[in-house]
Amino acid sequence: MYRILSSLLFLWLLSITAFGQNEKKISLAEALKTAVERNLDIQLQRVNIESQSLGFDLTKARFEPVVNATLSTSERENEPRNILEGDSAFTSTSDTLSAQLLKNFDFGFSYSVDFTANTANSGAQSELAGDTYFTQLTFGFEQQLLRGFSLSKEIYKKDQLVASRDISIAEQDLEIQISSIIQQTENAYWDLVYAIEQLKVTKQSLDLAKTLYDQNKIKIEVGTLAPIELVNTEATVANRERDIIDAENRVRAAEDALKKVMNLPFQEWPTHLMPSDQLTVDASSIDETESYELARRYRPELQKTNLESQKSLLEIKYNQNQLKPELKLGGTYRTKGFDANSVSVANQLREAEWYRSIDELYGIDFPEYSLQLSLAWNPLNKQAKINLARARATLKQTELRHQQTEVNIMEEVRSALREIEANLKAIKANEKSVRFQEENLKAEEQKFQNGLSTNYRVSEVQDQLSQSRSTLIQSKVNYLKAMVSYHKAVGNLLSQKQISIQ
Repeated sequence: MYRILSSLLFLWLLSITAFGQNEKKISLAEALKTAVERNLDIQLQRVNIESQSLGFDLTKARFEPVVNATLSTSERENEPRNILEGDSAFTSTSDTLSAQLLKNFDFGFSYSVDFTANTANSGAQSELAGDTYFTQLTFGFEQQLLRGFSLSKEIYKKDQLVASRDISIAEQDLEIQISSIIQQTENAYWDLVYAIEQLKVTKQSLDLAKTLYDQNKIKIEVGTLAPIELVNTEATVANRERDIIDAENRVRAAEDALKKVMNLPFQEWPTHLMPSDQLTVDASSIDETESYELARRYRPELQKTNLESQKSLLEIKYNQNQLKPELKLGGTYRTKGFDANSVSVANQLREAEWYRSIDELYGIDFPEYSLQLSLAWNPLNKQAKINLARARATLKQTELRHQQTEVNIMEEVRSALREIEANLKAIKANEKSVRFQEENLKAEEQKFQNGLSTNYRVSEVQDQLSQSRSTLIQSKVNYLKAMVSYHKAVGNLLSQKQISIQ
């Protein structure tokens, strides 16, 4: 039996040695930073923010100026229609250049600038035939007066404001995602700490069993204890060695859980993570009323529903504007230039020139003005009415969802506060229990030395001490997890961990 125990002990020492190889110490701050940087859901949400930002830029793109230009040429065979065009067929040609600048503004105003230049050659057999030059410059504008116009930017900049809210909503979603990952990572970190501390407690329990085993051997050798009692202590040692194997497996499982939430590369998984942060309990006082106010102010879920309500209000105001008739004021101002072959009073031929056409154009020799007021009215306008009703229904849904979210958050805060208080009390009670069980074990061992107790009773008291130590560690871990839940519930988990969403 002793050889079996020795072999088991050697295997255990070998596993402990292997367990300590290739270790990497990691702090809680490092684990959180790695998880936030590497988590795929967070990366996807960051891409979503970039996409929403592009959507915002797109709302401004439709107000960029547009330039159109056209160059055309044509040629046509003609029959003479009068004596001035000669008595044989001729070819006429025409070349035209047109350019236009268009610009729309978000408050319902638009303008345009059009320029046209044309040169034509009739090809007819006449002195007056030949090149003719024509130029035209037109300025136009249009202003919405009812539908599509407002002095409130919530209407004429509605699309930009909605896109801006979408960016802010995506940022709130990112904060929600990061908070969730932080909580998962910290919980996994403390679970690993608990598993390692539990392994230490199991080793201590084995040391106690081995000490009792050695004492029994001495008593048997001096004849004060029956040999059968050694069998019981050997069985206890074997059971506690098996407990160490189970505890080591739990350490490995907790370690893998932390690696998973940190999204470590698979080649790093063989490295054992050793937490450097200790189970420190800082029992700072927390004001319940202040906690509720913090949650209302900082919880990203409430900020998100507020932004969604603002979007619905924008849609309502915009669709109210769309119920109005369409009334537009438009106008144009035009100037022209023209030159062709002509005969002077002295009966001298003057050939056409480009510059004379340009001089007339910019000399504003022949200006034209026009104004127009147009009205379009849809007496039913069902589409605008339906859109308005839909926006009002969306606002009502958002307000109800906001109230529901607020109730859920208040319940989360209360639950976290209860957990903190309960675990603080549990820590104090378990610390007393550990001290009592340590004293109880000393007393029981003294009784055993005096022949007033049994191996079974000593082993039982040892198990009670190990259980008390485990329970104390668990209550400390539960307290730290409750603190994480509290900071997440009040919405300041990122600032408390000094993590930015940028």
